[in-house]
Parts: sequence; C-alpha cells; structure tokens
Amino acid sequence: MGTEDDLDFASADAVGRLVARARRLTDLSQRDLASRVGVSHTTIARLESGAGLPSLPLLHAILTMAGLHLRIIDENEKMVRPIPSTTVRDNGGRRFPAHLDVAAPDEVPSWVIESPRYDRPRPPAWHHRRAERDRLLAQRPQASRQTDHPTREQLAERERLRRGPQPVVRPAPPAEIVCTCPEACFDDDEVIGCLPDCPCQCEPPLA
Repeated sequence: MGTEDDLDFASADAVGRLVARARRLTDLSQRDLASRVGVSHTTIARLESGAGLPSLPLLHAILTMAGLHLRIIDENEKMVRPIPSTTVRDNGGRRFPAHLDVAAPDEVPSWVIESPRYDRPRPPAWHHRRAERDRLLAQRPQASRQTDHPTREQLAERERLRRGPQPVVRPAPPAEIVCTCPEACFDDDEVIGCLPDCPCQCEPPLA
C-alpha cells in the first residue's frame, strides 16, 4: 500500500499538492507563479484544486522555479534516460519498433534471407521479429535483451572494426632545403638567421 510520501503522477490531487509545495517554497502567489511560467492564474488554481493534470513541460517549469527536478528511476533507483537521439533509423527516417531488437547491417535475419527484397535499398540496420528474437535468446540462455537500439555512430564503428585495420596515409615529407648561405651568415653573431642579402633565406631573420 502506498504512503503519504508516495507521489502518484496519475493523481490530480497529488500533483496539485506538489504544485502548492513548489509555490510554498518559492513564496509566490498563484498569480506570481502563473506569470513566471506563462499561464493564467486560473490554471494554477485549477491544478492545485486537483481539477486537472498539467502537461509535463508545465510541471517541469513549475518545479524548476522551486529548484526541484523530475527524475525517472528504475526499481534499483538508477536513473532511466530517454533513448539516444542518434539511434539508427530505417530508410524512411523512422525509428525501428521499440519493442524489437535491432541488428547491424551485416547480421541479416533469417526472414530476410528467406524472403529477400530487391526493390528497395539495403536498410542501415535490421530488426528481429519477436518470435525470432525469442528463439535466439532461448538458444543462448546467457544472452540478454538489448538495452537500446544501436546508434549510427556505434554501427559505423562496428563496420570499421569488421573491415579490419585500415591503411594509414601519411603526409609526404617536406622538401629538403639545400642551404646556399654564404659564410657571413654564420659569422655575424648579432644576426640570428640569414643576412638580408643572403640568396638562400632558408633561415629568415627573427622579427
């Protein structure tokens, strides 16, 4: 059973009391808070009365005013973050189904091999259908489900490693300078570098 300290974000009453807490901490009236977060004071009054739930951006703005922060944590109190913004997408720019596992381009699923399509470009990644995913996990009990779909950067690094070491292209060495300085350039202790009338100028005088 929940306690008074457990906040149910599906409960308008609990969220309304949290808004009141934020206003209490900031010493703001309903009109003051409403002005700060860009809504009408009747909206704040309605929220605090439990007559409705705020949008997530509005609740975030209200809590931020009071120096409070929203955090999503799992059962081990570890923070849960959104999926990476660079997660690989299909050729149409859409994310792959979140409930399915995504394989690298070189890991072609069996259903693709059995029913190849030649009328569309090769996708940047494949997704395993649920039945095949479950079959693969059953074959490898030590394996675990993907935490996240791979990102574009991870797939690019995988492809680089799969291809093996790449040749290193080194820049050409600088051309060798043949010094034709007269001996006077080396005899004058007051000048560091070539004399002004030296034809070589391989060591221009320091400014």
